[in-house]
Amino acid sequence: MSVASSTPQTKNYLAKKSGGIQKRVFVPIVPKPKVQKPKLTEPYSPAITKPKPPRTKSPSPPHVIKANPVPDYKEPYRP
Repeated sequence: MSVASSTPQTKNYLAKKSGGIQKRVFVPIVPKPKVQKPKLTEPYSPAITKPKPPRTKSPSPPHVIKANPVPDYKEPYRP
């Protein structure tokens, strides 16, 4: 004896087994607000910065011995 799934007995059994017939709840879709972009007509200018003065190398005192001294070609080599 085969029972088709469209009979009222089968529908009633399936409804009781699944915990009752549940209707789908309609959830309205709310559109997302558009993000405002900056206008393209407004020119963008970077922050104005003052130019830095060039650094001057401070002279080293004569008593400091450098690790790699720059050779002085004005005088001949003296060992």
